[in-house]
Amino acid sequence: MTGAIYIPYNYGMSKSRGGSALKRIAALRRRIAGFDYVCFGNLRRRYTVCGTNNCRCKAQPPKPHGPYFYWSRLLAGKVVQRVLSPEQAEVAARGIKNYRSIRDMLRKWEEETVRTIESRRGAKRRSSSKKIRG
Repeated sequence: MTGAIYIPYNYGMSKSRGGSALKRIAALRRRIAGFDYVCFGNLRRRYTVCGTNNCRCKAQPPKPHGPYFYWSRLLAGKVVQRVLSPEQAEVAARGIKNYRSIRDMLRKWEEETVRTIESRRGAKRRSSSKKIRG
């Protein structure tokens, strides 16, 4: 193991600050583990009008074709779009919703971690404020 330092997850945690942060993080981890489908992107439901003159989509009132479900996402730096069946759209909608929930939970997890780091940094600063003469 070159260049890596192993630090146990609870290294130096005080019961008062770190313990409660670890409990909140553990709760977030349990919630994240409960998700099934996860995917990134946007799902759009569209109705279209064709070019045929005597079509129902040109009637009064118009009855456009559809719904058609379009899933767009970023893949290798490019926007990719795909038409989905209604069944596929249900799975994609659930995956997108789950992705957004997980993303929000990861932000909370990061906030807890930063809060823990900052609280330790402040404690170290206070203890190392003495000048060392040598």
